[in-house]
Amino acid sequence: GGGGGWRRGAQGVGLVGVLRGVGAGVVGREGVRDQVWGDAAAPASIVVDIYVRCLRQKVDNSHPVKLIKTVRSVGYVLRP
Repeated sequence: GGGGGWRRGAQGVGLVGVLRGVGAGVVGREGVRDQVWGDAAAPASIVVDIYVRCLRQKVDNSHPVKLIKTVRSVGYVLRP
């Protein structure tokens, strides 16, 4: 529960892969967009925010320490 109807499709899996791939580094919205959707079908940056929010609902809501952190004006980072 608590997934807000989000389906773990190719984009969701891609988002996790991008966040894991940068290790402790921060990845910007544009970087996520380019790596997950590619140049041909890149959505607006708000779509990236929505996917991150849905992913948080899946992985962070049941944990006291949040794994996905927003770095204001920069992007996102996945905590180890």
